Amino acid sequence: MSDRSYIQVVTTSTTRGPLDLIAIERAVNDSRPEGMTMAELREAARILIAHGATVSGVAKRLRLSKDRIREWFPAELRPGGTRKGATQCGTPQGYRRHLAKGESCQACRTAATQATYARRRGHTLGTAA
Repeated sequence: MSDRSYIQVVTTSTTRGPLDLIAIERAVNDSRPEGMTMAELREAARILIAHGATVSGVAKRLRLSKDRIREWFPAELRPGGTRKGATQCGTPQGYRRHLAKGESCQACRTAATQATYARRRGHTLGTAA
């Protein structure tokens, strides 16, 4: 997440209700300050997900479990915990996703096999015969 720009949370006020916006901004951009409340952590996670962070990236940055992030934002995430549209079935990436979940998908397996054969022959997927 170091390749993204600085995310500004604080505009004029440093608090919003029970939330410390400065602590949230530090957590989103640098490192999680000690003593953050669950409400502040949830707001920081919401901001990170809205800016395209993955579940594992958010969990690592905020020192929370991936399950907690998935529990807080079920509508924004697919059942696997990835962002919407992250991988498609029938691709080598889809095969790796299925493999990690212990699932079997013939379309993804075929795509991964074709990609492996093409890579071994020194071809790109579009030029393999």
